[in-house]
Amino acid sequence: MLTTELRLAKEGIFPSIIVTGSPLCTPNVSLLSQVWYVDHSHVALSYQFFNKTKINLATNPDHWFA
Repeated sequence: MLTTELRLAKEGIFPSIIVTGSPLCTPNVSLLSQVWYVDHSHVALSYQFFNKTKINLATNPDHWFA
């Protein structure tokens, strides 16, 4: 569940990052520059610079942390 504190952090009040791993567990760290609150358990992201992140999430969806 997205708490008020976490929502504020993800909406740009504090810098946010997302870390993903490839199928071989190679880490990839991306800064989240645009984040929009959708509901208590979802946020929407701009993925303009997320090519590796998108590939990692598609091929290894259980290995991410934000």
